[in-house]
Amino acid sequence: MYDVQAPEQPVQGISPSVSEKIRTISTLCKRKSSKDWLMQEPSTPLQRVTSSLARSRSPSTFGRSASERKKACEEWLTQKRFSQVQAISNEGQDIIAATQSILDRENYFVKEVDKYLRHRDFLELRKKEIQYKKWLECVSEPLLQKIEDKVDSQSSEEIEERKRKQLALYLNYCNKKGKVALEDYDSSEYDPLFLNTHPTYLKVSTPPLHDPLLKEVQGRFLEGGLIQQCETGRIYSAKEMNDLYKAKLPLLPLGRQNMDAAEWLKIPPGYIESEIRQRKRRRVKRSRNAGTLDFKAWADSTCPPTL
Repeated sequence: MYDVQAPEQPVQGISPSVSEKIRTISTLCKRKSSKDWLMQEPSTPLQRVTSSLARSRSPSTFGRSASERKKACEEWLTQKRFSQVQAISNEGQDIIAATQSILDRENYFVKEVDKYLRHRDFLELRKKEIQYKKWLECVSEPLLQKIEDKVDSQSSEEIEERKRKQLALYLNYCNKKGKVALEDYDSSEYDPLFLNTHPTYLKVSTPPLHDPLLKEVQGRFLEGGLIQQCETGRIYSAKEMNDLYKAKLPLLPLGRQNMDAAEWLKIPPGYIESEIRQRKRRRVKRSRNAGTLDFKAWADSTCPPTL
């Protein structure tokens, strides 16, 4: 933008009307340059302050009344507060949506776990029912049938006769001895346990029963027997397999209530006459009851010796 300086005095050779036109053009150029400067974007802090002051003093704002300015400020503050509340509400909605999705996943997971547990309980119950049915068919019913046949084969008259015979033997023995102590008796005269010598009265025999509850245990024993046969080259019996899979005895026994005398002797530290206990007793010095009195000389003397 070029600034045109109008001469203060009329230039010689130029008419006054021409000079007046040049002055008018210069004035218009100055006003236009100042207006363009105000419309430029301020680049420094000082220019920004000057621009704000110029805008505040502009006729568009300065000409408003106090009520209009107050109303404009309230509208601006209300709009700003509404935007803040709207932003907070949107953020809360996002949090609620994320929380709801987590709760939905947890509820679905819980429902699936409950469904799986109910299905597993149903399968376990069904398995027990099938095992019980097989046990009834293979074990219980054949055994009960054998017992019923054995009881039905003996009439009530035979049972009563056997009881009367046993009672008669006891009464005759009591009349003969007068006083009977069954803790010490002569089996040639009277045997109160003679029914135990004839167990066929109340004993039944059945073929080998295939118990489904012992199928897994028998399968493990059979597998273990095959493994031992492959390793050692000989066939193991059922008793040897039981001894093989039996838990080993501890070094010191916890008690004798679960073992007999033969098993107790197999534990050297627990046997009082074992070599370990004897060596320990030999290491103990038995000088507690030792004395200096010669009892033999005291018995041979005529008068009490001096202590």
